[in-house]
Amino acid sequence: MRSTVISAKTVEECVNKALDKLQANRNEVNI
Repeated sequence: MRSTVISAKTVEECVNKALDKLQANRNEVNI
């Protein structure tokens, strides 16, 4: 089940990147 652990980590990274992009977009809109 190594693939499950890897996928979980990649999912977390993708979510973090998505959140960062959303925050950046919000900052641009606010400015």
